[in-house]
Amino acid sequence: MPRLTPSKEVQVLRFFEQAPYDKAETMLHIVCDKMRVRKPVPRGTLARVVLGARAEDGWRKCYCSSLN
Repeated sequence: MPRLTPSKEVQVLRFFEQAPYDKAETMLHIVCDKMRVRKPVPRGTLARVVLGARAEDGWRKCYCSSLN
């Protein structure tokens, strides 16, 4: 029997497919930031901790530009 309501994962994917580009891009940045906070920092990566947001901003620019 098919599901009457789509799962949360399907709803999220549909949002990114159907939402206006500006809104989807803004949400992508928010999701990226939240996932970065959840990701544990591996041992021996002191440079990443010291550089903090500057290193992450560079990563975001590279990552998001590769999505285009």
